[in-house]
Amino acid sequence: MLWHNTVILAPREYFYVGAGSSSGEASRNENDDTAWSLDGFTKHGVSLFGVDIAGEGTSYDSTTGYYNEPRQGISLNLIAITPIMRGRRWTFDGGVLLGFVQRGRSMRIDRTIIPSCTCYADQDPDTEYDLNYGAVGLWTSGSISVGLRATKESTQAILGMQF
Repeated sequence: MLWHNTVILAPREYFYVGAGSSSGEASRNENDDTAWSLDGFTKHGVSLFGVDIAGEGTSYDSTTGYYNEPRQGISLNLIAITPIMRGRRWTFDGGVLLGFVQRGRSMRIDRTIIPSCTCYADQDPDTEYDLNYGAVGLWTSGSISVGLRATKESTQAILGMQF
């Protein structure tokens, strides 16, 4: 008797985009940019692990000739997601997000002497970062996912695809 093993390949890579509103200082009109995120995940067992880059929060920039000009901060985060509920043709997954968000940029000079100046091309600015944390919830049916990404800096609706 010959046994034939069939392997069904489940989607292992996931890509998500998000957009939404700012919270914290950014929500008080410090900057008027729409919060956004790009996420990529890979599946390990039943869990998803990935990275997230986002434009969220407020970063105070003193490198362009203005002192503490409010701009959108950039965050880089790690995400871990695990199944919470499963139906016949759908899943609901939840997870945590942990990373860093840009808080400010300034020149490497004494600000008491020159409080506002432009960085030279050969000079990198000092960049300050804060801890960023939050939660992610995803509802998936087939190869499409919709969900919510909420951090201390923004709340975003996310849309994703598995491939």
